Amino acid sequence: MKGKNSIHHPAMRAFQFLAIWIFGVISISIILYHTSYTVLYEFSTAVYTFILCYVFCNVLDRKSVLDLGLRLRKTEVINLILGILIGVFMITAIFLIEWGLKLVYIEVNSNIDLNYLIYGILTFFLVALVEETVFRGYFLQRLLLSLDEKYAIFLSSVTFGILHFFNPNVNFLGFMMISTMGVLLGLCYLETRSLYLPIGLHFAWNYFEGFVYGFPVSGREIEGLFLTKVEGPAWLTGGAFGPEGSFIGLTIALLVTLAVFYYFKSQKIASDKY
Repeated sequence: MKGKNSIHHPAMRAFQFLAIWIFGVISISIILYHTSYTVLYEFSTAVYTFILCYVFCNVLDRKSVLDLGLRLRKTEVINLILGILIGVFMITAIFLIEWGLKLVYIEVNSNIDLNYLIYGILTFFLVALVEETVFRGYFLQRLLLSLDEKYAIFLSSVTFGILHFFNPNVNFLGFMMISTMGVLLGLCYLETRSLYLPIGLHFAWNYFEGFVYGFPVSGREIEGLFLTKVEGPAWLTGGAFGPEGSFIGLTIALLVTLAVFYYFKSQKIASDKY
């Protein structure tokens, strides 16, 4: 009986952590409802997230928050840059496909200034840092103590997708794609045992999607370097939810996830030979 409890305890703690985190984020949203400073909300959420992680990691688990995969070394800088490159590649591929199919029409936005772009970098880096620390950090890593890797990644990714149902203009393809992105980000953590690769990918995807290409980001309108007008069926373009709710986006996400999976698998096979 003791062994059974010890097996299931980390998974229970993972969901307890997530439930408390969601409650706190909702509370922050209500308190800051009348403010228009998105970066203030993201900063407040980040502070709250790391306080919660400290309590669960240092007090309850007797481990450092840095053990979630946040220790900064030279290799982690490389992982962060690699993640950014993958994220930029993915959203750029979607943009070019939609542009080539004449599903989007663009013009350069002359009203964008440097301060606005820096604001976007800060905001979306905080978003990526918080969500990766929560979902690929504490939540996934505690599930891994109770479940096989494939089940832990599946459960964490589906949960990640379900929570995006609260976003405006969400659709089923959006749930499928965000869950797929959860798998990709989970694989990136598993192979590096670091959050910097997923953080870089998550940040670059969101930033270039909104602040560069002018697409909605998970249903939220953002003014970008390009003024992008989307035409065509919502299932193909994502409509008001953005590329994350599109068949094209889902296809790119699946292809990149498979490519990353087989790349890491081939690297493991090669290392086992030597």
